[in-house]
Amino acid sequence: MKTKIVLPITLILLLCGVVLVSAWTIEYGTTINKGWNLVYAFIEPGQIQGIELSNIKAIYGFMPTTQEYVRFYPNPEMDKINRMDGDQFRNTAFWVYSDAETGKEFNGIYNAVEYWIAEEPIPYNERQIYKGWNFIGITSDMIPKSFEEIKGNCDIERSHIWISSEKEWADFPEMFYPSMIGKGFIIKVTSDCKLGTSGSSNINPPQIPN
Repeated sequence: MKTKIVLPITLILLLCGVVLVSAWTIEYGTTINKGWNLVYAFIEPGQIQGIELSNIKAIYGFMPTTQEYVRFYPNPEMDKINRMDGDQFRNTAFWVYSDAETGKEFNGIYNAVEYWIAEEPIPYNERQIYKGWNFIGITSDMIPKSFEEIKGNCDIERSHIWISSEKEWADFPEMFYPSMIGKGFIIKVTSDCKLGTSGSSNINPPQIPN
């Protein structure tokens, strides 16, 4: 319960221009290409290293409970942000528009940058997924697992990953790879569910003798 109250307040202060140096404590990395990128837990330009803050021109989140986009930067839509659960910030991937890229390799990945997040990611098997579309951040505990392992009891209608270098959607691959950490993907589910949670099993124990 504490996280749901404190985290949104911290984020709102940051979005309003209040500098909280201690807010970003955990280092992450991902690719930032010129144009739109889908990035885990990236809500404001001050998180980034490797390119200039001024290169980040727009950031949007997605609210799964209402199935609508929420502008985080510039001019954050505070009426919508205030309605978001704190855990949604920690689960989701955000649209980040950059007008520049490094043109260099970092840790073996072209156009990769470092950025900071406020809290440890929620384990994938504790994440709440809502009916309809969900934007999901790819975190290190998903590696190296298959999509089947991750989806748990969710009835997934569609799944896609954004290829920022090509500026297009692709079907999600069968496996999660290390180069995907820090990125995001989207799924459309038929009802509320949780990732990594098994449903009913077809394996039953032996019957007790009559």
